[in-house]
Amino acid sequence: RTIALSADNAIQNGKNSSFIYKFPNSVVFDDEEVAVASLNLFYSWNNISAELGNNTFQYSWSADGTTFTNYTVVLPDGLWEIDTINKYLEYTFIQNGHYLKSGNDNVYYAKFSVNATYYSIQLDTFPVPTSLGSLTNPDNMTLPTTSFNPSIILSTSSKFYEVIGFASNFTSSTTPNTASYLSTTSPQVQKNANVLVSCSNINNIYANPSTIIYSFSPNVPIGGQIVEKPPQLQWNKLSTGTYNELRIDFLNTNFQQINIRDPQISILLCIKSAKSPY
Repeated sequence: RTIALSADNAIQNGKNSSFIYKFPNSVVFDDEEVAVASLNLFYSWNNISAELGNNTFQYSWSADGTTFTNYTVVLPDGLWEIDTINKYLEYTFIQNGHYLKSGNDNVYYAKFSVNATYYSIQLDTFPVPTSLGSLTNPDNMTLPTTSFNPSIILSTSSKFYEVIGFASNFTSSTTPNTASYLSTTSPQVQKNANVLVSCSNINNIYANPSTIIYSFSPNVPIGGQIVEKPPQLQWNKLSTGTYNELRIDFLNTNFQQINIRDPQISILLCIKSAKSPY
């Protein structure tokens, strides 16, 4: 016995991660089991957002090299990679007039990048010059009388430090010198890299919560379609009772609903008697 859920079954809470299948008539489950047969959805849940509390960090800049002002970088809710985070930092530098030009190229004095060798995120900062030399100043940025490095500032008020794997109280040095820093813990660029599938009315005395019947991880690039078909059905016993509906939820590892941006989702469930071998 197979049942299919789609966007038409989604609970309208703006998250696209909860679905209710209403049976045409009430059904009695006495010794039945349920399993996920297939999942089709797009990899479209935010990894950085105000809801996740990891979308802000700060940098400091000085007009004279001695007195510093902090500027806040606010990343819009979305699906971010380190390269796009760095591009948004550069965009913020441009908006604040904190860059110079070398020919047609912009010159920035801090950047994030991936260091695959050390499985780390690398932060590089560079000294801001006190004279232009061969550079040009498109926004009439005030050159400091004393050189300095812009400082990246992280704090516990935002969990952005978890995204890049740095300490929660990290502040890079303003001493004028080319400097590199590596993350000290594993970066959590996609905090919801593993998704749990929850089904209502599961009778599993060995688990808490007892409702988890499957899990999967995105195996496609951001925006790609995830096609999940378990090689073998993993049967889970349903509680005995009369049912009008079943509810399916997509949860993170903290058992909270994830926010899926693309509602085009297809879920296929199989139900069988526990006595049946198939």
